[in-house]
Amino acid sequence: YTAGLNRTNLSFHLEHNILLRGFTLSAGVIAVKNTGNEMNFRFYPGVDASWQFARDWKLYASFNTSLRMPTFTELYYSVNGYKADRYLKPEEMKAYEIGVKYLTPGIRGTVSLFHYRGTNLIDWIKDLSEGADAPWQSVNHAKVNTTGVETSLDVSFDEMLHRTFFIRNLTVSYAYIDQDKKSEPDVQSRYALEYLRHKVVAQANLRVWRNLNLNVSYRWQDRMGNYEQNGEMVAYEPYSLLDARLSWDTSSYRVYAEANNLLNRTYYDYGNIPQPGIWVRAGAVWR
Repeated sequence: YTAGLNRTNLSFHLEHNILLRGFTLSAGVIAVKNTGNEMNFRFYPGVDASWQFARDWKLYASFNTSLRMPTFTELYYSVNGYKADRYLKPEEMKAYEIGVKYLTPGIRGTVSLFHYRGTNLIDWIKDLSEGADAPWQSVNHAKVNTTGVETSLDVSFDEMLHRTFFIRNLTVSYAYIDQDKKSEPDVQSRYALEYLRHKVVAQANLRVWRNLNLNVSYRWQDRMGNYEQNGEMVAYEPYSLLDARLSWDTSSYRVYAEANNLLNRTYYDYGNIPQPGIWVRAGAVWR
C-alpha cells in the first residue's frame, strides 16, 4: 500500500418511549460528527407513533432522518474501468410514512404511503455518450424525492373459518414507487435511479388431498432504469414469473418438487445478465 486514510465517527444518542393505552410514541435524536467531512455536529431526529383507534385497526406514522458517509471505495477506487470522486459529499435522507393496519383472526391487511427526500445521494453511473469504454463514476445526485404506496392482504381461511379448507392461505400485495429524478437515456445508474416502479405478488397455499399441499406464487414487476447491451442502453421490460411447489408433509418427513419460472420466461432483472429459465428441483427432508 502506498496511501492510507483514517476518519473518526463520534455520535450521541437520546431516545424516549411513551406507552399509553392504545397509543405508543418513540422519539429520539442522534448527534453525529465525522472527521471525514467538514461538517460540525449535526442532529438527526426520528419519531414513530401508533394509535389503536378500534379493536382491529391501528394507525401509525413515522418521521426519520439519516446520514451515510461515502465509503473509501466510492471515494478512491479508480482502476479497472472505475473512476471515483474523492470529493463526494455525505448522503442525507428524510423519510416520512403513514399507514393503517387491520388485524383480526384470519385477516391481516395494511396500506402505507411513504415519501423520501434524499440529498447528495451517492451512486455509480456510466454515461455511454462519452463512448463505449466510458468508466463507472461515483457521483452525488443533488436531490432525489421518492413517493410510493404499499398495500397487502393476507387471508388465512383455516383460522377464519375455524376448520380445514381447500385454500389454506391467500396473500396479495402491491407496491408502487415514483421518483422525480429520471435517468438519462444514455446513462446507467447502479443504485439511486434504478428501482421497481410496480411490483405485484400473489401467493396461494392449497391443501390438495390429505398431506399433499400445493404452493403457487405469481410475481409481476416493472423496473425503471437502463442496462447496457452491445454498447447501447436498453430500458428494462416488465415481466411476470410463476413458481410452484408440491409437497407431501407429515410430522416426520417431507417430500417435495418445485419449479421456478414455470413458464420459462426470458427476462433481465438487474444489469445485463439474462436470468435463468425454468428451474426444477426435488428433495426430501427427514426430522
